[in-house]
Amino acid sequence: ASGELCGHIVSIHHTARNEGEVDRIERDFPGQAWVTPDGYLAPLDPVLAQYELQLTRSLGHRVLARCGLVATPTVQTVRGPYALALRALVLCSDGVTDELSAKDIVDRVSMASCADDACEALCSDAQTFCADPDKMDDTTALVVFLSSSSKC
Repeated sequence: ASGELCGHIVSIHHTARNEGEVDRIERDFPGQAWVTPDGYLAPLDPVLAQYELQLTRSLGHRVLARCGLVATPTVQTVRGPYALALRALVLCSDGVTDELSAKDIVDRVSMASCADDACEALCSDAQTFCADPDKMDDTTALVVFLSSSSKC
């Protein structure tokens, strides 16, 4: 329907779910680490083996950079008709996006009375809907309303 709110995901997963990231580790850091079946970067160096971490490039890691855990961002430019009608910007961790679809996120943000309420709804609902409570991920969200009719 015309005028319906929609969400557009403009980031990529820098985790083991992204075959490109696993290929990058194997290509650029041969023999330094392996990606475990549950998606963790496991260094092969006996001293660094204690640092098994979820593969990510969002923050990097000073010690594990030599194994492929780097902080090099992927930059994308948003173009198209939806960029002109942008009402809110939502930055959130995969703990939110793994559990909530883009539509779920839009629904919660559009129903919130302010940015704080939107963040609370996103994080709380992502934890509530987590399929495996034993593997609950961190949930972080930042919501910024951009239009002159911003909430709060």
